[in-house]
Parts: sequence; structure tokens; C-alpha cells
Amino acid sequence: MIKALRQLHFHLPAGANPDEYLPVIANTLRSASADVELMKLEQLGGVATAIFDRIAGFKEGARGLFSAEAAAEYSMAVGREVKIEEIQPVVNELLATNLIMRKGHGLYGITDPFVQEIWRERKALAGKI
Repeated sequence: MIKALRQLHFHLPAGANPDEYLPVIANTLRSASADVELMKLEQLGGVATAIFDRIAGFKEGARGLFSAEAAAEYSMAVGREVKIEEIQPVVNELLATNLIMRKGHGLYGITDPFVQEIWRERKALAGKI
């Protein structure tokens, strides 16, 4: 928010209404922040993206990340067979990069709700929801 206020202070045209500009600036900064996190995800590869997508689809958290059904879903997303034993190391990487968190036994969620929201918005824009 401080960045948004700073941008507003230094770049507001004379006589302009700050209430019209602040939401745009804040949303732009929010989206840029989410982009940094989503670039981490892209670097982890297609299986990580498929797992992240499954988790992001649930508001309160996702279960069954290691199930045969989930592996089939990941396989469809990446275009190759994803074996169940491949999933745990990828989940560990997602946890290590702080993209996902363990919310309880077998329950995973997206760490940053803004990143989850941006992910879902982009999927909706692409017509994939």
C-alpha cells in the first residue's frame, strides 16, 4: 500500500482525483507482485503448475494431491504420464519456494491469497475455468 501511495503522490496529474487513480495503481502493483511468485512456479515446470492449479481451485485447501485421480489430472495437464512417486518431490519444491503451504494433515493451500486470486482471474480470462 505504501508503494501505491508513493506512486500516487509522485505521479498524480495536477487537479486529478486521487480516488480514481489509487485503485488502478494498487491493482497494478498487486498483479506485479503476483507475477514474481508465478514466475517461480513456471520455473518449477508443468507438473508443479498442474499441482498448483489443483490447489488454487479450492478456497479452503485441497486434499488428495497424491491420489491416482490427481496423477491422471496432472498427466492430462502436462501431456505425459505423471507417476504418483513424482508428485511428492514437486510438492516439496512448492512448499520450499513458499508457493503452497500445508494447512493440515493432507490439506494444502496457496500461501498468498492474492497470488491465488490472480491465478484464478487469469484462468477465467483464458476461459479455462
